[in-house]
Amino acid sequence: MVMASVEPPAHGDAIAALRAVLDEVHDPEIPILTIADLGVLRDVRIEGGRVVVVITPTYSGCPAMHAIEDDIRHVLGAAGYGDVNVETQLAPALGHRPDVDGGARQAALGRHRAADRHHRQARAAG
Repeated sequence: MVMASVEPPAHGDAIAALRAVLDEVHDPEIPILTIADLGVLRDVRIEGGRVVVVITPTYSGCPAMHAIEDDIRHVLGAAGYGDVNVETQLAPALGHRPDVDGGARQAALGRHRAADRHHRQARAAG
């Protein structure tokens, strides 16, 4: 009898799945933007079965960071990831990070501004 081996998902697939779950975490101050859109989500990795999420605040002392950390733990917990560590990394600062796609961030901000304009126009007409 030949036993088939079951392999765990490839590391890249696991990270992609985690990032997809984290796409549910939005900035509490600009809810149309995700933490990935803003560049706050710096890294996601798995270390010895533990999920490690690294975030960088948009500015030093950002009051939304506690809410973002809670949201990260909540969405990952709801998706079945029980062992989660959220780390805050202050350097390099958000504006000085070559790994953040500025074009994606600008597009997301443009969507936010367009939605905001639409809501203001609807309120004024209504």
